[in-house]
Amino acid sequence: MPLKLAITIRFVVSKTNRSRVCDTVKFIRMKNIFTLVFAFCLLQGFSQGVKIGVNPGTPDPSSILDVESNAGGFLPPRMSEAERDNISNPADGLVLFNTTTNCLNFRVAGFWKEVCGECTPAPSPANAGADQLAINGNSTTLGGNDPQSGTGTWSVVSGSGGSITDASLYNTTFSGSYGTTYVLRWTISSICGNTQDDVTISFAANWKYVFVTRDNVNGTGGYGSGNLGGLNGADNLCQTRASAAGLSGTYKAWLSDGSFSAASRLNHYSGEYRLLNGTKIADNWADLTDGSLDNKLNVTEYGLTLPGTVVVYTGTNTDGSADGTNNCSNWTSSSPNVWVRGGNGDVTNTEWTFWVFAGCEGAWGTGWKLYCFEQ
Repeated sequence: MPLKLAITIRFVVSKTNRSRVCDTVKFIRMKNIFTLVFAFCLLQGFSQGVKIGVNPGTPDPSSILDVESNAGGFLPPRMSEAERDNISNPADGLVLFNTTTNCLNFRVAGFWKEVCGECTPAPSPANAGADQLAINGNSTTLGGNDPQSGTGTWSVVSGSGGSITDASLYNTTFSGSYGTTYVLRWTISSICGNTQDDVTISFAANWKYVFVTRDNVNGTGGYGSGNLGGLNGADNLCQTRASAAGLSGTYKAWLSDGSFSAASRLNHYSGEYRLLNGTKIADNWADLTDGSLDNKLNVTEYGLTLPGTVVVYTGTNTDGSADGTNNCSNWTSSSPNVWVRGGNGDVTNTEWTFWVFAGCEGAWGTGWKLYCFEQ
């Protein structure tokens, strides 16, 4: 059964200076409404305007059809682009809704024009916040912007082992793995699309690297000489070897002299000490200096394991204190009559730092090396 609509249609028509008003027509069958409107207009002469609405008044004098509503809009014919193009001789001014492009189309000068407009509400521009690099710890608060329009979502673009506490919260907490870099994306979406922005988050490693030099340290006295140019010269040797191997960070030698011990010169790190192959030798400084290592300190700056006995200059006791004057005259002598304390990188007991006692010419064994600690 056809739907009916209770409306009022007010016709104002004029002919030979006389006006007539056809006032109220109710419960008009929907399929006949336009037939009825145009029939009235034809019968009554020259129409001045038609107004359709629930509270009709006089139509706007500039219009031939005045539609009034506060609960609905004007719905033009809807068709695909192919159906539109099948219209025979479309007139300029013809209006329809193109369901292929979802845009309003109108005919102008023999061509179809489109009015698509801007979708509303558009999502707020996404801002993921400033990059956070080398964070101490393994969690941080993200700094995305609070969307004024749309809803936000965090996602992990790259990096493994990370987790987001509440992906829909702009200032949520992100947790990751030590020594790992992540790229996170903040996406703000609405029915009109989305905006997005990326941020880089990196957590500092919770360990420091340690290595034994691949090559023997040749001081000014020649092969394996204990004349290293003092503590500064030894530290420079460690830094040079680290840089040559592509390692970042600052490295110092595990050495003591008459004024400074290794314990007073080196950072007492609270995290792990690891070899360049990832093997842990100590949980922290206290574990490093308790007389026993977890693994041998025999891996070079290039991650290669040295075989057999590895003789290393130390001048240092197990706890990091200086071994008296056994330091090649503060690492400036290559005399066989000046003495030095050395360690063995092929063991994990106290002898890793407190082992051999020899002259500073460096002739004993197969050559002398240095332990280098990242600070």
